Amino acid sequence: MEFVPADESIDNWSRLLTIQFIEEKGVSQLVAMDRLRVAMQGRCPGSSWQIIQQDSTSVLYEWSIARCGSNPDQHEIARLLRGNDGIQRIAFTRKSAELEPSEREQWIKTFSEAYVVKGGQRVVVAP
Repeated sequence: MEFVPADESIDNWSRLLTIQFIEEKGVSQLVAMDRLRVAMQGRCPGSSWQIIQQDSTSVLYEWSIARCGSNPDQHEIARLLRGNDGIQRIAFTRKSAELEPSEREQWIKTFSEAYVVKGGQRVVVAP
């Protein structure tokens, strides 16, 4: 699912919130993140990629690109959360080379507190 501001469209956005399910049972969140990183760096070799936090079932990271061919400058904060059936991905992306520090901190805090719910219950995954 992708969400954009009410006055924008999925084809023309400045800010994008994404919620995604990666259906790969048994794949770690670090392996999934590394696949995303390799794809991004293949498209934009000068991209910046950094892990912000990680634990046994999730990884919070950010990336940014600037002056990468026809791609607009972008900065993204994202978290991969391992569930029992696959990996949940939540991300906030802004079309700019760098997020404002307060906006960056807001999304890091929000995503740090996120968890997976299935059948109305919080999913607890063994490390």
